[in-house]
Amino acid sequence: FALRDGLSCASFYEGLFAALRAYSQELIAIVGHQPGLGQFIARSLPGTVSPQSIELKKFGVAFLSFDADPGAGRATLRWLLAPGVLRAAR
Repeated sequence: FALRDGLSCASFYEGLFAALRAYSQELIAIVGHQPGLGQFIARSLPGTVSPQSIELKKFGVAFLSFDADPGAGRATLRWLLAPGVLRAAR
């Protein structure tokens, strides 16, 4: 999956949601960096969620689920783990 350079922020995320809808797998991992990953999570959640409220540090992991087709405002944040939690679980 690839997105073209020069897409607006809104069309980038719509392209990402469309790509997620195209996959039939039940679980898909998305890897990214801040602020883009936090913005994607915020757009995925219902209501008005500020991307700054998503504290996702390097090597942190968020688990989102979509009850319907992936799209803006359709996700539930199941958990958000800090890197220290992941290191301790090894």
